[in-house]
Amino acid sequence: MRKEGIELVDGNGLAQEARIVKTDEEAELMRMASTCNEAGYAALAKELRPGITENEARGIFLKAAHEAGAEYEEGWVEGSGNREAPRRYNWSDRMIRPGELFTIECCHVNFCGYKTCQDRTFMVGAPPTEVQKELYQYTADLQKEDDELSQTRGH
Repeated sequence: MRKEGIELVDGNGLAQEARIVKTDEEAELMRMASTCNEAGYAALAKELRPGITENEARGIFLKAAHEAGAEYEEGWVEGSGNREAPRRYNWSDRMIRPGELFTIECCHVNFCGYKTCQDRTFMVGAPPTEVQKELYQYTADLQKEDDELSQTRGH
C-alpha cells in the first residue's frame, strides 16, 4: 500500500471514540434491550421463593425476557447459598432455601443486536439480617460515589 502512496494508520482510537456517540435510534434500542432484561428480573422478583431450583429461576427470567422481546442470551452467572460467592459460571438444580441470597447475572440479553448485562441479588423467603442490611447499604453508598464520580468526568 505504501508503494501506491496509501498511508496506513491505527484507527482503533478513532473507532472507540465513534462508538461513544449514539443516535436516538441506537439509544432507544439500548433502552429496549434493558427493558427486556428488567422484565426478566421483575418476573423473578415476583416468583422467586424457597424451593425453586437455580435452573427454574433462570427459566422464569428467560420466559419473561423473551416475552418482552429479547432474542437470546449469551451467558449466565448464578448461584444461591454457599454457591453464590465466589461467582459461579454455572448453575444447577440446587434448591434455593429460605433466607439465602440468590445472585444472577444475565449476560448479553439481546434486542436487535443491542445487548445488556445486568446483575441482581435477591433475598429469598426471609427478611434480611442486620449484617446483610449493612452490606447492602455499604454497596449502595459505593455505587452512589461511583455515579457521582462518573458525572464529574462527563460519563
